[in-house]
Amino acid sequence: SYLYYYLSTKVEESLKIFEKTKERISEVAKMLQDIRKIKEEEENELTLWEEEIQNLKNQIEKIDEDIFSKIE
Repeated sequence: SYLYYYLSTKVEESLKIFEKTKERISEVAKMLQDIRKIKEEEENELTLWEEEIQNLKNQIEKIDEDIFSKIE
């Protein structure tokens, strides 16, 4: 009957939309995971840079204390 055909068509359409929605959600979840990983890597890189800058500052201060402070 027409009603059965109509309902089965609507069910099929709904299932297709549901599957596409599930796929998109999976894609977005993967993108978020990738972004979080990149963010973590960038945070680690920034931490290394901060440590390197602090080391350089410490070396400069030591040179200043050891050498240039004695000149004055």
